[in-house]
Amino acid sequence: MLQTANGQIQEAFTHAEQAAQWMPDSAKVWVQWGSLFQNTGDIPKAKELFLKALRRDTQNLDAQILYLFSGFYEQMSQMSLEQFPNIQIDAQYLEAAYAQKPSRPLENLRYAAQLLEIFYRALAQLYLYLDEADSSASNSLQKLLSNDARLTAIKRFF
Repeated sequence: MLQTANGQIQEAFTHAEQAAQWMPDSAKVWVQWGSLFQNTGDIPKAKELFLKALRRDTQNLDAQILYLFSGFYEQMSQMSLEQFPNIQIDAQYLEAAYAQKPSRPLENLRYAAQLLEIFYRALAQLYLYLDEADSSASNSLQKLLSNDARLTAIKRFF
């Protein structure tokens, strides 16, 4: 069963690469290929391919969404929870596309990106507050979860 799944995944990669060779100007092709990398956990490669899609079509909403969130996920996975107040979403391509041709979906995505930053910054503040409460009052929640376990639990939840 696993060999069949791996074979199908490899076949999908082969088809996506061929499609990119045959239709190099199609943003959809690059989005599909990037999605394969994202689904197999290669976020940097996925982000690179989503960027190629954006260079072909700045208005491609799938490319905009996937590029934003792959970059955000990549950044978040490399940060400790204490660093979350510094989190930033790279929205330069989104802003450029919106400036070029404003649309409701791009506007909504801009707001979603801003809200996501605010949410994770607030989450970091909550974490720091709980940490301070632990230092001063021996919070039972803090006793149950170690620092690493809290971070893992919060990342899994979101």
